[in-house]
Amino acid sequence: KMGLDQWNAVIGVNLTGSFLCGREAAVRMIQGGNGGVIVNIASISKDGNVGQTNYTASKAGVAEMAVVWAKELARYGIRAGAIAPG
Repeated sequence: KMGLDQWNAVIGVNLTGSFLCGREAAVRMIQGGNGGVIVNIASISKDGNVGQTNYTASKAGVAEMAVVWAKELARYGIRAGAIAPG
């Protein structure tokens, strides 16, 4: 049984951390006016491993966040994507 503290710790680092870094990068790129690229690090584990619901959910969120950012930031010449090593 995964505790809420375990869930929040992994979600906080992997998902919230990626969001905060990407948000700051986007702001700076928009202000700079030269476009850019934001690359998130996802994982092939986004497809699911037993006992890692928190990790799997966070990495799937990171991958999909990049898809939405690509749509939102394209008008500023900013590309976004995610790589999934492993």
